[in-house]
Amino acid sequence: MFRPRFNNREELDLTPDEWRNFYQQALRERERRADLLISFDDPVIATLPEYKENPLVKGSSCGKLSLHLRPNGDITPCGFIPLVVGNILTDDFDAIWYDSPVLRKMRNKEAAGKCTSCGSFEDCLGGCTARAFALTGDFNQPDPHCWK
Repeated sequence: MFRPRFNNREELDLTPDEWRNFYQQALRERERRADLLISFDDPVIATLPEYKENPLVKGSSCGKLSLHLRPNGDITPCGFIPLVVGNILTDDFDAIWYDSPVLRKMRNKEAAGKCTSCGSFEDCLGGCTARAFALTGDFNQPDPHCWK
């Protein structure tokens, strides 16, 4: 199991409440100013009542709408998830896209931890898969930025 070390994450990262406040302010500002074009790609924002967008996929888009390609051809689900699911130079892309056990697991997340009793899980699917994986080594764990 992959488990990176984060020596000072708490010092550098915002708290879940600070993230919520940031997103609420950003949504208000976007609504107020017609000249401000802001797009949000963070799945935890879907838990806010004032968020009205209809994303192409629920939850994290990594492994669902996009993949990360490294210079050597290795494919990972996301630039922040260091699990190689194949290589564009040597593997059949359709096989990677449709048959990768890692991508299947990411596309079929199950509620874990505090997500099991949260009414917003269907909208955010546990939040950012990369953040959860980086902190816990488990795709299904809740996004550490979640304020719910």
